[in-house]
Parts: sequence; structure tokens; C-alpha cells
Amino acid sequence: MNRRTFLAGLAAGVALAPLPARAAATRAPLVLVVLRGAMDGLSVAPPLGDASLRALRGGLDTAGVALPVTPGLGLHPALARTHRHLEAGALLLGVGPTVAGRSHFEAQDELERGGLRGTGWLSRVASARGLTDPLATVALTPTLPVALGGPAPALCIEHPGERTLDDAGIATARRLYAGSTDPAAQRALAGLDALERLSRLPAGTFDPKRDEVAAFRNAVRLVEQGTELVFLELGSWDTHVRQGTTDGLLPRRLAVLDESLDALLTGLGGRAHVLVLTEFGRTVGPNGSSGTDHGHGSVGFLFGPGVVAGVHGPTPRADVLHDQRDVPVTATHAQVLAALDRALGHGDLTGGAVPVPGLFA
Repeated sequence: MNRRTFLAGLAAGVALAPLPARAAATRAPLVLVVLRGAMDGLSVAPPLGDASLRALRGGLDTAGVALPVTPGLGLHPALARTHRHLEAGALLLGVGPTVAGRSHFEAQDELERGGLRGTGWLSRVASARGLTDPLATVALTPTLPVALGGPAPALCIEHPGERTLDDAGIATARRLYAGSTDPAAQRALAGLDALERLSRLPAGTFDPKRDEVAAFRNAVRLVEQGTELVFLELGSWDTHVRQGTTDGLLPRRLAVLDESLDALLTGLGGRAHVLVLTEFGRTVGPNGSSGTDHGHGSVGFLFGPGVVAGVHGPTPRADVLHDQRDVPVTATHAQVLAALDRALGHGDLTGGAVPVPGLFA
């Protein structure tokens, strides 16, 4: 068989190959959402009864406008749709990194690696699940996130409805790698196969819009096609200046998050686990620019089969602050991930982190 015949046969095989099938009915898809920039958890889920804490918050206090979650805790009004989803979801308090500093990069790195050096946590999940098809593990981001760094095959494609390579480009790339036994070349060929299968899906399968919410809708459509692990991100949470309460940078970002999560959760219909985390929280008191600076504990969200709905973690108090300025970390990112690993049968993927108790029935 000459090279031309080989490539033609390979292309025909790709055209017929389906997207990955779900391996087991009990193994729910998993979506990890990282909010980059450090979201202010105290504005998102303000304690309602601590007058001292509200005084420390000053002009950034959102307790007076919050939607009630429990008698002592509220949710920012920009998250009205998320508030409804919390009837079947968990609100996590005091979530943050173990690192002592306040570096975005260190904290995001720790989050995405699940507390271990080397590979990303979501890549380890893919390996634990035995996923070998790049389309089984997808990041809807412009670059491959740390969470997917590792030997497990994965695809990084920001807009799955758009072809990143035309037929001529794919053919050229195939000629480059054809016949090579190098693992990197084999991964490249597998990635080309995945891109071709995406391109052969019916027109309109994916949302063509290039906005942030579209990525969350496309995550649903990938899961519908058989993708098992999805990574999503939303940025611009570093609210050092003009953070605002009901108007300002934070409420605008929360409105985008609310629409995005609603599209994701409604589309998935409770059949997937969705975990939303940010790298750390922000200071209790405002700075001189009507914003907040880097802190420690923040909030997260968890939805999906078996999740125990309600508030998990201690409500922040003015008399229990880290460095007398931050919400303390009472559950590390790795502990939250460890709880998911235990519930979903992944084994220990966090190097022995103690799972947050009570998140799953």
C-alpha cells in the first residue's frame, strides 16, 4: 500500500468514526469551570447576621440586597438563576489554596493540578477513567489549561463549530506525521482525527457565537455527542478597582457567570457533575480604589448526581479572619477535588488530600 492509498483509507476511517461513546451509564460527565482572577466570595455569598463583618465591608457590603440561601447567608442578586439551581446544588464556603502567598499563578496552578506537582488533575481523571480519545476530554479555551497537562489525550478548541484547518491543511499535517512512531506525532494524528470528526457533525451542532456564554452552551453539545470531561474558564475577577455591589465590575461579571451557568446546568439537566472554583478570595475590607485585594478563602459551586444540596463550610465571621483581613481557607481545592474523586470512583488523585465531608450522599 503506498502512502496516498494509506492516507485515503485513514481519512475514510475518520469520516466514519463516531465521537466517544459513554463508557458506563453510572459514570457521569464532569465539567470543571475555573474563574480566573480571584472572585470575591464575600460579595457572592454574604453573611447576613454579622454586623461587624458588614461594617468591615463598608461600601462593598452586599448583604442588604442578597437573595436568601439560609437565614444567615445570602447570594448576590446578579446570580438569580444560579440561586434557583442551588435547590439541587452545593454552595461551598471557605474554599482556597494551601499556598501561603497571594499569587494568582501559584494558586491557579495548585487548583488545576489538584495539589500535586506534574500533571493536571483533569488529565489524571481522564487516565483514571481510561479515556484514550481526544474528543473524550476537551478544553473550550484558546490554550491548553494546566488541568489537562499530562499524558492523557485531550483536545483544546475554543470554537468547536469552526474548522481550524481546511482539508489542504489537514492533508499537509498528515504527510508531516505519517509513518512516525514518535508519541508526539501519534498524538498529533489523533488530534487531527478528532478535528475531522468535529467538522463532520451536522451544521448547527455548536453555537457559532464567539461570546463567553456560547462556550458553556457548546459544553452541553459536546456532552450530548459523548464528551466526558470538559474544561471551561471565565476571567476578569481581579476586582482591585471599582468592584461595585449592584453596579460595577463584579456584578457585571456575575451576570455573565449566571447566564453561563444557567445555560450549562439547564442543558445538562442534572446528568453531569459541574464544579466551579476560583483561585482564592479577596480582602474583607475595601482598598483605596473601591475594590478589594488578594485574599484567601472564597466560594465555589458543585452540581450533579448525588450532590448533597445546601451550604457546605462555616459561614465567615469578623472574629475569625486570616491575617485579620481575609476569609480563612477551611477547605482546600484539593480537598474538594478529592471528594469528587472518591464519589466518582477515580481513586486518590490528589496525593492523599482529605475529602471535604458531606458533599455526596
